[in-house]
Amino acid sequence: MRKLHRLTWNFSHAPALLVSEPQRLRLFTCCEPPEKEATETLEAELVEEGIDTQTTSEVATSALHWINLAEGVLARKYPNRFRHNQRADFTLLDNLKAVRDQLTQSDSERPTLATDIVHDLLARLIFVQLLFQRQDSQG
Repeated sequence: MRKLHRLTWNFSHAPALLVSEPQRLRLFTCCEPPEKEATETLEAELVEEGIDTQTTSEVATSALHWINLAEGVLARKYPNRFRHNQRADFTLLDNLKAVRDQLTQSDSERPTLATDIVHDLLARLIFVQLLFQRQDSQG
């Protein structure tokens, strides 16, 4: 679940992750970054909304309930759990802006770098990080 949440958060497209287990539906917010250290519970899970089911009809009813929540009701019900500024794309942009600002500021030890050079460096940094994160089928 932890890896699935991290991948969904990194994708930055869906605000929530709905996981269907045989007798339970679980909901995770994808607007909160994954935890840096493993813990017993996943902080991104909306535990209070967990639904345990016994029959197929209950599973279907629960699924419809979750779909309703995922279409905007969820964000209104839990606004502090669905802040867009914590999504991966916003975090990346904030970090890139901070690095760009540091690289374009001059001080007594180094001259100011041209903006196009800074942008080239940032593009290479993103590409290198992408290569570091890639995994083959064996991990």
